[in-house]
Amino acid sequence: MTGACGWFVICSPHRMRVLCAAFIFATGCFGGGERALTVGGTSLDPVITTKACEGLPMDPYQLGESMSVEATTLRVSVSYGGGCEDHTFAACWDGSIAQSDPESLLLTLAHDDHGDLCDAFVTRDLFIDISDLPAGFKSPVRADADTIRLVQLLRD
Repeated sequence: MTGACGWFVICSPHRMRVLCAAFIFATGCFGGGERALTVGGTSLDPVITTKACEGLPMDPYQLGESMSVEATTLRVSVSYGGGCEDHTFAACWDGSIAQSDPESLLLTLAHDDHGDLCDAFVTRDLFIDISDLPAGFKSPVRADADTIRLVQLLRD
């Protein structure tokens, strides 16, 4: 079952937890890149960066340590509880650049679990389109629980 990634949920009303949790465990991806893909945030359909997270759902999740940038796509690892609904994310940047050395900007992630009450612990890679951000911010670092700091590598 190597390379088998997907998001299919088959739940029986009287066995929802057992079937959902067992299915997610059985369909975990093997290898790097994509795990249990959900709506948006995939390498083929990256999350678009928006201006503000105000008014967006901020359901709980954990930001992993694994982060990288390739061209105009930021890849981060996220984990959350659920397993029976599609989870969606938004990346938010308020337009400010910290005048530190080197300069950096902060991206906050908003998460909508769409009322998912299942008990699986899902870990997956989230892909974020950063093409609208200023050039040169290519070094991602976890700033806190829901914030990514992108440090400038190249000076304009």
